[in-house]
Amino acid sequence: MNKEETFTIFFAFTKPNNFSGQTAASELIINSLYAGGIKCIPIILYPLARNKKNPILSYFKLFIKQGKIISSLMLLLFSRKPILHLNLGQSFWSFIRIGIWYFPIIVINRNIRVVTSLHGNLFMLWKPNAIITRLFMKFLNTSRVITVLGENQKMKLLKFGLPDYKIRVIPNACFMDPVSDSFIHDKHSNSKGPINLLYLSLLIESKGFAIYLEALEELAKMSLSQPVRAVLCGPITFTPYPERFRTIEEKKKWIEMKVELINRNTQGWLSVEWIPGATGILKQKLFEDSQIFVLPTYFPVEAQPIVLLEALATGCCIITSKAGEISSTLSTESAVFMEKLTPGRLAEEIQRLIINSELRIKMAIAGIELIRGPLSLKSHMGNWDIIFKELKN
Repeated sequence: MNKEETFTIFFAFTKPNNFSGQTAASELIINSLYAGGIKCIPIILYPLARNKKNPILSYFKLFIKQGKIISSLMLLLFSRKPILHLNLGQSFWSFIRIGIWYFPIIVINRNIRVVTSLHGNLFMLWKPNAIITRLFMKFLNTSRVITVLGENQKMKLLKFGLPDYKIRVIPNACFMDPVSDSFIHDKHSNSKGPINLLYLSLLIESKGFAIYLEALEELAKMSLSQPVRAVLCGPITFTPYPERFRTIEEKKKWIEMKVELINRNTQGWLSVEWIPGATGILKQKLFEDSQIFVLPTYFPVEAQPIVLLEALATGCCIITSKAGEISSTLSTESAVFMEKLTPGRLAEEIQRLIINSELRIKMAIAGIELIRGPLSLKSHMGNWDIIFKELKN
């Protein structure tokens, strides 16, 4: 958008303590619009940060944060023909938390033009006549535009009864600039130096971190042509979908035990390091130093992980799954899609890429072309420019 077309856009989104792809998606748009001179007003919805030792303090902090929300909502309420970008969560309590202020405001100010973005994949599990689906549709029916991450999500909304003209497919994008082809060749052509593996995500069982560590155990038993350094990067996180671990301490001890066991039994050919989360320069360096990025996710509500785009942008070749919209986002040329997520099969795929630098280069080049084209920040913001101009007129 040009500066002469400047107008105010309100952005409502949740900001939890841990990394959230939903939050990152909203912040990416806001930062890009700010850079172009567009006025953006965030309406940040903070969830309750539970403090078991002092629950009263948790509620007090949440109450204080509501003051910021109220001031932004007042601006929205009394603005003339404002645009609201609503990044809608997909849980019953999310609908209640948002709906308490959302529905009264759009009734009072009928000039608000709403675009709703869906970044989770939970609604893909719902039946059309379920109570939560009906509540979900009350939000979507008030929107002029609904954005989804892929064609599968669009088809689901069509089955729910939304008209085709309202739905736009806008894949995620990332802030990282794509590396050059020469960087990719240099990165993957080192036949004597170590091969670096990276898992970077929240440490949730269904995100595949346990499969990754167990695959490294299997890899340690194989004949390696060159040293391998593996990084497990991410904070311990719990969701409504726990499997083998019931407490943070239990998960932490298991990870530490596995890392110590692998490092002790590999005679230096394979080493593993656990980094409990990375941002900024450290995160960028982890991606740039890694030849192979591994995300064997089977997360029930996986959508389109931004880390996969960051891996593409930094010249990694990828081993992942077909969960959510992953297979409709990446190409078979740029990623290995595993059908069976077992440690043994994952170790075999890692070994296949370790010994074949030409294949790694070919995959990384194909991935960079996606980041330079349909998954570029320029393409992403071009789609949003079209939507915001339509809503403005």
